[in-house]
Amino acid sequence: MLRENRYIVGCTVHDIQPTLPQRAIPPTIERTGLFGGEGSCPLRIAVLSDIHANLEALEAVLEHLAPKRPDALWFLGDAVGYGGDPEPVVDWLRQIDPNHVVRGNHDKVVAGIEEPEGFSAIARDAALRTREMVSADGLAFLATLPQGPSTPKERFGICHGSWADEDYYIFYPDDAADMFDVMKGSVAFFGHTHRATVYANFEGATLEIPIQSGYPIILQKAARYVINPGSVGQPRDRDPRASYAMFDTESLQLAFFRVSYDIASAQQKIVKAGLPEINAARLSEGR
Repeated sequence: MLRENRYIVGCTVHDIQPTLPQRAIPPTIERTGLFGGEGSCPLRIAVLSDIHANLEALEAVLEHLAPKRPDALWFLGDAVGYGGDPEPVVDWLRQIDPNHVVRGNHDKVVAGIEEPEGFSAIARDAALRTREMVSADGLAFLATLPQGPSTPKERFGICHGSWADEDYYIFYPDDAADMFDVMKGSVAFFGHTHRATVYANFEGATLEIPIQSGYPIILQKAARYVINPGSVGQPRDRDPRASYAMFDTESLQLAFFRVSYDIASAQQKIVKAGLPEINAARLSEGR
């Protein structure tokens, strides 16, 4: 039975496991006609983060969100790293409005903007191997990804780590409270932690809002929010399904979705590419 409170309303939405044709590049939102067309005002936003070169997860998410007909897609960084399909994911990202994209720490390292100092050994090895897998043109494109934060729509912002530091991790309400002190607007989306989360700030207090896949949350106009849609390609909240969010900028309705995908195929590609095998194993466990 659905708990009643001032944040949660609505009905369930069931995950699907699509059977997708084999293709090198997943379908783009623009090409499939999901945007409202020229002159449309984005209201329904699909928010994706941390794909990490997992093509199977990305394809499943795009298939799942297609019937929802978003007006725009915002991407919060880390297209590459860890997974076995960096080039197709980079090719997909080229077709997203660059004003709706920020780079992640793995994007920077793979592009050669930075070296993987501070990375774990597993992340370092994956990033350096990924750098070898991506074409020169793909690396040049990754190097052009904008540094966050960004404000793709008035009052609504995006960043990778936090508003003040693109590499900072927001794991707890205290971390989110620091971001509220510096961010612009009333709602900001962030990635980096690979965990779907909502933090609300109201009358000086910051708290975490409980979420459940498929149940909309109505944001309150008197509060401010920082929101993580979770990871498409490498969730770390013990749920192996891909994660993304939908947000309506007019009604302030927010919903998270978890989507099953072909994990075994993604794992096989990681091993075949010579990436650290732990990156394959962790996909089954969502960690």
